[in-house]
Amino acid sequence: VDGAQGEVVWSATPDGDLVSSAVGGSMLRLRAGDPFIAFDGRNDIEAEAVLESVGRKRATARILATTRVTRESPLDLTLVQAISSSEKMDFTLQKAVELGVKRITPVWSARSQRRLKPPQVEKRLRHWQGVVTHATEQSGRTRRARLDPPTTLADWIGTRDPARGGIVLDPRATEGLASLSAPEGGLDIHIGPEGGFSDDELGMMAHAGIRRLRMGPRILRTETAGIAVLAWLQTRFGDCG
Repeated sequence: VDGAQGEVVWSATPDGDLVSSAVGGSMLRLRAGDPFIAFDGRNDIEAEAVLESVGRKRATARILATTRVTRESPLDLTLVQAISSSEKMDFTLQKAVELGVKRITPVWSARSQRRLKPPQVEKRLRHWQGVVTHATEQSGRTRRARLDPPTTLADWIGTRDPARGGIVLDPRATEGLASLSAPEGGLDIHIGPEGGFSDDELGMMAHAGIRRLRMGPRILRTETAGIAVLAWLQTRFGDCG
């Protein structure tokens, strides 16, 4: 399992040991004998464990008990977020994970900030993976949301599953979120950058069957819009409330 900078990734051995591999040499702020909760980010199992040894590059713990938990939303939601500035993007990723999103796809759009060079993209993606991991831990989720590498909006539209539902927030839309039915088969939520998607991009999404919807009479910032939609969907159709 690949980890983000400073992340500790755990894997269980047949004899019940829990072994970690640290990226960047940063280990948990725990001492031998301290209890903690472990999960691998891929299933609904949570493990009670005790840390047995800590080294610079490796730590070992003992699994005491495992429990199956249910904290994943019944909704299959993907947030397609136009890339924003560092702090705004971190906020969006963190809150989207807390609200139960299953997948996040960062996209470059016509009005996005300047594109990064490949080495910068790789560095930013590693940082985002760390944000997603920490938000998963904080929220008590045991499954880590899928984070895609950044792509262009056009490439995303060309490869997304057309069987999934799709919406895009647009304050000029004639229909509101209240017109949505419970999403079956998954829903892709498209959020534009500061200034919104261009008319050409909105037309491209409409051609792909993505509905333009508004959320009230006010214009929301890019870091607010996706979170507001996720909260609304989870409250009306999901497990919030």
